[in-house]
Amino acid sequence: MTNQEWNDKHPKPKKRGTHTIEEVKAISQKMELLMKKIEETSNLKKDREAIQQYTSARAVEAIQRCEVVDIC
Repeated sequence: MTNQEWNDKHPKPKKRGTHTIEEVKAISQKMELLMKKIEETSNLKKDREAIQQYTSARAVEAIQRCEVVDIC
């Protein structure tokens, strides 16, 4: 039996609905995890900026108090 004859008698199984749906679900879950990681990173950057602005403002206030009291 040649390869062609065997292929004609035994066609390769085609992907049907359930395989495709499972693959889509897996890709969807991976995308959700990636989006969550991106969002967390974005929130972390925003939090760092807010903390930096807050500490900068407090440092300016402290310097101004030192100048008023003349202890610096």
